[in-house]
Amino acid sequence: MERFGKQRLLRWLGTLAVALVALAAAAAASASHPTLSHSSTFTTDSEGWVATGCLDCSNPMTWQSSGGNPDGYITTDFQSGIGLILSAPGAAGSTWSAGNALGDSGGTLGADVRVTLDGSSGTEDLVVGFSSSNAFDLVCEDFGTPTSSWDTYTVTLDPTKLIDCDTEQPVTGAQLSAALAGFESMFVGADNLNSVKETVDVDNAALSPPNVAATPRTGRVARSFLVFASKAHKLTGWFSAPDDYSCAEKTKLTIFEKGKKPVKVGTVTTSSKVLPHYPATTFSFKLKKSAKGKFYASAAKTTSKLDGNRCAAVTSKSVRVH
Repeated sequence: MERFGKQRLLRWLGTLAVALVALAAAAAASASHPTLSHSSTFTTDSEGWVATGCLDCSNPMTWQSSGGNPDGYITTDFQSGIGLILSAPGAAGSTWSAGNALGDSGGTLGADVRVTLDGSSGTEDLVVGFSSSNAFDLVCEDFGTPTSSWDTYTVTLDPTKLIDCDTEQPVTGAQLSAALAGFESMFVGADNLNSVKETVDVDNAALSPPNVAATPRTGRVARSFLVFASKAHKLTGWFSAPDDYSCAEKTKLTIFEKGKKPVKVGTVTTSSKVLPHYPATTFSFKLKKSAKGKFYASAAKTTSKLDGNRCAAVTSKSVRVH
């Protein structure tokens, strides 16, 4: 799975998102956690699914009326042996809306897949997962070598079953809950490590909640000040919580003047959304023209209203203002 790097996947998914859909903001989590239930059988058309086999382009997606598992299915060729087939919320014909899928924790995400190679053999790998508008993590399961006949690949939405597609490390309960709370797009990724042309067929894709509602796992989410700087009596910075954007967005920060006894100067709220293709919010605080000395910012411990995760307290480095 080495070629399924996070930057590559994020750029593909981000490019498609900008081109195809204006995603709605995820609804706040409630006691009866919201669920999403989607399915695509491709009986009559491609249902808005798309494919990409390079960083800044789309791959032709073909709908076939027969030969699926059963009946209709979607198919595409990846000339360089790597690509993604994914749902595109907001695309013409799509029934896969983005939203809060926290209630799908413990449920399943899966599809029937068939992968055939263009005459040559090679090391093939298949992943199934989803992207999120609330987390940098790309949650997936690595199924290893796919078959050349129809087979069902089902992901259980449980942190003990899933990995981050980039690091290949198990995701935590907090990471999964954050990602589900911003469910954006399901993807099927195929990768031939020998760059052999591959044909990838998909049928019966589905996201389903558990039969019995499960309580989503929560946990501590680390936060950091990626940037904290001063210029012309203005303090600016980037504030980040890559595992859970809701712990960084619209966050109240307190500005202090550093000293034996710190003095509170004021407060500022971070931006409502992270930067495009980068997991950080921004903020800016204007000091009085007479202000001099060292200043720092601090975020108090809080709980995400979106997914229930515990957002850790954090303090920035100090910067000198002349």
